[in-house]
Amino acid sequence: MLAVLEAERAAVKTPYWSGEKIGHADIAVGCVLRFVGEAHPALFDARYSALKAHAERCEALPPFREIVQPLAPPKG
Repeated sequence: MLAVLEAERAAVKTPYWSGEKIGHADIAVGCVLRFVGEAHPALFDARYSALKAHAERCEALPPFREIVQPLAPPKG
């Protein structure tokens, strides 16, 4: 799945999926990438440079910095 998203994101030359302004797809993918990076960091590696750039762009936005709930997997 990450490979499909990587190919699609790499083909988009604008800052966000649908242009210059962030949209729902950008937010959803940004949240998913944060989760994958926290839950399975080995899966989200250097193969996904376009997705990494997208995640960094999203994470730099004030709402992404302000509204954070780090992954806390169940213990036991």
